[in-house]
Amino acid sequence: MEAAKKKILLVEDDASLAAVYRARLELEGFDIKEVHNGEDALSAAVSYRPDLILLDVMMPKISGFDVLDILRNTPDTTNVRVIMLTALRQRAGREAWRG
Repeated sequence: MEAAKKKILLVEDDASLAAVYRARLELEGFDIKEVHNGEDALSAAVSYRPDLILLDVMMPKISGFDVLDILRNTPDTTNVRVIMLTALRQRAGREAWRG
């Protein structure tokens, strides 16, 4: 009997990046659900019940950091593993977060 695929919720507003992530993860045998904003991420986290969330930092509607805060304060998602992603270059990213 084959083991169930691990489920990953991919939260990325850039369609090109999402396609690259999805293609690689599916090749590795993961079941992927893809959403493109923070609001959809929150509802998918509860309904899809992923083993891991790959969460973009900068998104429309709700930022990745705000999504993470809500996930941690929601009983159904408080223990889900999350990896934060950003496409910002290191220097550009530091400058953007400094304001």
